[in-house]
Parts: sequence; C-alpha cells; structure tokens
Amino acid sequence: MNANPPRQETPFDWEDAKRRLRKLGEALDPKRLDSAEQQRRILDQRARELAVPLATEDDEADLIEILTFRMGGERYALETSMILELMRVTTITKVPGCPAFVRGITNLRGDVLAIMDLCHLFQIEGTPEDEPWILVLGDDRAEFGIVIDQADEVTSINTHDIFPLSVTLAGLQRDLLRGVTEDATLVLNGAALLADERLMIDEP
Repeated sequence: MNANPPRQETPFDWEDAKRRLRKLGEALDPKRLDSAEQQRRILDQRARELAVPLATEDDEADLIEILTFRMGGERYALETSMILELMRVTTITKVPGCPAFVRGITNLRGDVLAIMDLCHLFQIEGTPEDEPWILVLGDDRAEFGIVIDQADEVTSINTHDIFPLSVTLAGLQRDLLRGVTEDATLVLNGAALLADERLMIDEP
C-alpha cells in the first residue's frame, strides 16, 4: 500500500475568479444602484460570496490519509502511513501463555508475524475466527498484525475533524485512540499502538 502518496497541488480556478469578478462588476454598475434598498441587497450578496473560506496551506498540511475499517462491528480508522499491507490469513498458530488479545502468530513471507485482536482490549464483540483480514502495521518493517472484520475505504480527513473522546468512551484504552470523528468513527493512534509493550511478543 502506498502510504504516502505525492501531494497534489490544487490549481487556481481562473474561470471561477473571472465569474466572480464579472458579478462584482455588475453589482457596481451605477445603473443598477437605483435605490438604497437595492444597494443594501447587493452589498449583502457580495459579503456572502466573499465570505466563502479559501483553503490555506495550513489546512492542507493538516490533512491525513486514513483507512477506515470494521472491527468487532464498530467503525475504526488508522493512518495509512502506519499500515504496510492488508492481507487475508488462513493459518494462525496459537501461542500458549499469551494474553487473550494475542490471537497467535502466522508466517509472513518467511518471517513470524504476531496477530493481535484489539477487540479484547477494547472490550467489544470479537472478530471472526476463520480466515480473518489482517492489517500489517509498522514503520519500515512489519511489527504485528491486527484482526479486522473488513476494510472499507482509503480517504483523507482533516485533523481538526478528529474530536477528543468522552470521559467514558473506550475505558482504559483511550491511549490507543486518537479521537472520534463526527460520524462516530474511532481513530486509532498508530504511534501508540506500535509503541505499546503489550503488543510486542518474543518469537517462540
């Protein structure tokens, strides 16, 4: 998965600018200003048109690319920069003595990959046992995988649209969540996941 696509600059819309200038020119035509009331309406219309906010470089810099997915029947999201790949696993070997959220290990092109089931940490309904979808997480190499129900879409979101969690939401696992969106999508904190010692196990 290409986690960091090249940033596309948005071209300036000259045609739209010309249309707006023409409308302003018509509004300033003395022949149209035949009454104080009409002038007031024109000025109000101009104010509404010019009040449309323009995207700034800061706004664009705050955009992040995310993958939305289902986990335990709930909707989650994670920055694609933390995701190395999405794959389907047919064989997961359980590891004795591991916590319940460790589903087991699997073979990833000759390397051992630990598989985590975050549903146990978030205390939500579990994901299917048979051939689950796995998000492989890591920076430059695979660290571990997390079980998901299904992947939905790759999209972009402004970080300003990720809101703080309520006091009771997600219980003790708030540190693994970045926040929640307006449509109730829980945004995982990828850096916190990769740094969480509970999600690191030694190879058997």
